Amino acid sequence: KNSILTISFFSFLISIGYIIYIEFIKDDRPKLYFDIQSVVNVFDITNKLHDLKVLYQNIDILKENKKLFIVNVKIHNKGTTSILLEDYDTEFPIGFSLNNSNILSVNVIESSSEYFSQKLLKITSDLNKVILPNIIIDPDNYLILSLIVLKDEESEITINPFGKIAKINNFLVENTYKNVEYSFWNDLNEGNIFIKFSRLIYYFFLFLMIFLTIIFIIAIPFIV
Repeated sequence: KNSILTISFFSFLISIGYIIYIEFIKDDRPKLYFDIQSVVNVFDITNKLHDLKVLYQNIDILKENKKLFIVNVKIHNKGTTSILLEDYDTEFPIGFSLNNSNILSVNVIESSSEYFSQKLLKITSDLNKVILPNIIIDPDNYLILSLIVLKDEESEITINPFGKIAKINNFLVENTYKNVEYSFWNDLNEGNIFIKFSRLIYYFFLFLMIFLTIIFIIAIPFIV
């Protein structure tokens, strides 16, 4: 009888924990990350000569105090569900811009599937932005773009995603090239206020269940 009671109690706790996880914690949505993976200076001239000119597409880079960079950007679905064609809003296409920068060219250098390589032939760009075609992005699928960028010498490169995809409230931005270490506090603060509140409820009930379980196990010999 005591064994049946114990098993029933543990089953009840597991059921409550599972319901809390499914309803409040589990996030069945795509998560689209835009990550600047590397920023490489094409050339670096420390001592400028008066008569020296460096031209790119008829732009005197030195005279305008600009530098030429190769910037690699990774676009990655780190969520648990796919981004489907019907999830896109054709009036708000997906893409990104780089602050204080002119985008001179874009090439796909790596992707997780041959499908990406074929679809991304339709990628478009101008000096200010890159626009992606509507493509299916399954969980953990990604593509890496290599951009030639002209920007001011002193300005920092940051990426600004834009567009609209159903089930995605905000695009997530990373800067791997800065080698920022991911810490416990980053993990603790990640997510919006609803996610943080859900975590609070989840861990409270988890702690309560563990506490009650310990009390119940201790109390069994006295009950018997």
